[in-house]
Order: sequence, then C-alpha cells, then structure tokens
Amino acid sequence: MSFGVVALLFASEHGPYWDVGLVAGVLFNLWMIRTKSLGDLMLAHGITNLCLSGYVIVGGKWEYWL
Repeated sequence: MSFGVVALLFASEHGPYWDVGLVAGVLFNLWMIRTKSLGDLMLAHGITNLCLSGYVIVGGKWEYWL
C-alpha cells in the first residue's frame, strides 16, 4: 500500500504533469526497493532534475518550470 501512496503523493506534487510524476514516482519506488539506499534514490532524483533542467534551458521549454 505504501508503494501506491508514495507514488500518488509524488505525482500530486507535479501539478499538471502529474502523469509524468506518477511514472517517475513508480520508477523511484522500484529503485528504492532494488537498492534499499536513500542516497542512491536522492542521486537518481537529482540526476533526473539536472537532465530536465538541461532540456528546459537548451530547448527553451520554460513551461516545465511552472
């Protein structure tokens, strides 16, 4: 049950892009189950945000930073 609740909460934090947040929440949950390392999970989330930041800046997709 906690898997679903955490994924839904993660999705709810991503506003109109809740569907992408839900997919990311599920993937991050699976990563946590696999590695059992909060540090690895934080690193994965940081890398994801870094990649998104690069995409927004290079591609001019400013709508992703609401």
